[in-house]
Amino acid sequence: MILQCLTSTFHVVYSLLGRVQVRRTDKINTEAAFHSIEEYMYWVDLYYNKLERVQTVEQRRVYLATDDGNLLPEAKEK
Repeated sequence: MILQCLTSTFHVVYSLLGRVQVRRTDKINTEAAFHSIEEYMYWVDLYYNKLERVQTVEQRRVYLATDDGNLLPEAKEK
């Protein structure tokens, strides 16, 4: 419901939105290994490559959810 509201407000087509959740603060060294943003974006790139085979994608967009405040500046940089 919230994402639908956001997509209508910001005119983003939900089906054309790559979505990634990066959990670092509560999982690293307990349940999961550290993964760089490039590893996550590899899968987003595959998603868009596959999508572009069947329809036009004007702009690649990614919804990035994270518990690590340092990730967003890192993702923008790369």
